[in-house]
Amino acid sequence: MVSIAINVLLCLVSFFTFLPLIRWEHYSIRLWDYPRKQLLVGILFGLVVKLIFSEIESSFSLIAIGSSLVAIGFLVYKIARYTPLANTQLKSTKAAVKQLSLLIGNVEMKNDKFDKMLNEILKKQADLVMLVETNKKWQDALKIVEKDYAYCHHLPLDNTYGVLIYSKIKLENAEFKYLVNDEIPSFHTTFEIQGKQIRFYGLHPEPPFPTQSKDTVERDAEILMVGRAIEKIQEPVIVAGDLNDVAWSYTTELFQKISGLLDPRIGRGFFSTFHARKAWARWPLDHVFCSEHFHLVKMERLGYIGSDHFPIYLELSLVGGEEENETHEKVDQEERKFVNAKIDMV
Repeated sequence: MVSIAINVLLCLVSFFTFLPLIRWEHYSIRLWDYPRKQLLVGILFGLVVKLIFSEIESSFSLIAIGSSLVAIGFLVYKIARYTPLANTQLKSTKAAVKQLSLLIGNVEMKNDKFDKMLNEILKKQADLVMLVETNKKWQDALKIVEKDYAYCHHLPLDNTYGVLIYSKIKLENAEFKYLVNDEIPSFHTTFEIQGKQIRFYGLHPEPPFPTQSKDTVERDAEILMVGRAIEKIQEPVIVAGDLNDVAWSYTTELFQKISGLLDPRIGRGFFSTFHARKAWARWPLDHVFCSEHFHLVKMERLGYIGSDHFPIYLELSLVGGEEENETHEKVDQEERKFVNAKIDMV
């Protein structure tokens, strides 16, 4: 019975590993994109138990072991690039001078530990701060930081999609847009650094959870819509925020392909920002993607602020004759059709 139970467990975990390859948008499928690390640990543990404590006495055992090995290979392929074993995609600058610093955080609206987030903002003194899930209480609690930030754009909401922007850099054409849903804003602006115009997109699309959305149609469409718009832009671009999608999902990979943006996590680490209160269930949901015009000076996940997310902090520098950034695959014709079809669904 123990052997059969282990076989069933290995087959189930392998099944859920490959389930997201089905391009259906239902949350029950898309959620399995998230726990790639956890699935890998589960399969490795089950396989070790199988090989040590259970005999390979049947074809079922061979199927369980075979599917586990294939799943392990697939999972390693998906997440290995987010470890120091891979080459960095966004290169580090050799100069120790940052030209732009960003602090991105989901504060979790019901969280009332305002002082923790306030302390991080005051300590880091980032040039641009973007906080999501912010309501009027959060805006009032953080009002003290406005003395350090001359350019603020606030849209506090009680639906968990409020946005607070604090900037030391003058923001041009700053506006909140509703790309796919009249209740979910995104922030769009431009600003100048070293004589170059930088485009910034701040996103927080809807997550695929039964209490919020039973599918990923709007989330995927918003992410890909921004990616498609960026494809035609020659200026430096930054996209940041809680995308409610992991770095290794098919949607995020498509976003990178069509936008041409680079992920500073690649070659450095997971920098998992969610879930802050559950160490066993963490994955990277909060992102900063940059165009090839940038190099990375510093990147770190900040401390616990009482939210279910950790904030993330980056320092960037405009490229200046240093090592070239890695390129990645461009979107092909079939993928472009897929992107357009996704966007057309909303």
